[in-house]
Amino acid sequence: STQSRSSAASDVYKRQILASKLRLVVTGESGTGKTTLARLLHDIFFACGVLRRNQLVEITAADLKGLYVGHTTRRVQAKFKEARGGTLFIDEAYSIGEGSFADEVKTEMLAQLESHMNRDTLVVLAGYPDEMNRFLDSNQGLRGRFPSTLRLIRHSATQLVAMVPQMVEQLSTDRLRITVAADVLKKLVDLLNTRYQVEMRRKNSRLVKDMVNRAVGK
Repeated sequence: STQSRSSAASDVYKRQILASKLRLVVTGESGTGKTTLARLLHDIFFACGVLRRNQLVEITAADLKGLYVGHTTRRVQAKFKEARGGTLFIDEAYSIGEGSFADEVKTEMLAQLESHMNRDTLVVLAGYPDEMNRFLDSNQGLRGRFPSTLRLIRHSATQLVAMVPQMVEQLSTDRLRITVAADVLKKLVDLLNTRYQVEMRRKNSRLVKDMVNRAVGK
């Protein structure tokens, strides 16, 4: 029918629009949630039908570099193939531009990003803001293929503690329901602002997650 054809065309158009957003850079300091955001984007895009496979491959730049000329190219090809139709998340991506075989990695990455076989693959590069800017500026092709950047900021103690109830809820089970009293949350804010100031700046949300996991014996 006309309605079903219109609906199908609309679905194709939406997938095409979303597919144009499948190249993304995420920057932020340690513990700001870069990996968590990448996992969330993967889940959303898969649920929307933009990604055809529920396959999330998480690697670092070191996983792309080989031991000799030619080995690096094959490693890059293998990781893109493994993630094809799903998501390839490369943490500390700025390290791609460092050390031996950096040019070989970038050359093969550009080839894979251009390949029609990877057009429905979400590719997320993550790292520290300044380092990622220098990395992208080192190659015009990379900057052009990753036009969008999401920058995550450090959370304050109050913002971090506001996440605790949800973290605790995720650790609860049908047999064991865990809750946190309001006065405990208030004390945790004070604790972060005094004893854990340096560690909070360094680890941010990861610090609070570690605290919650230790508290419930995970």
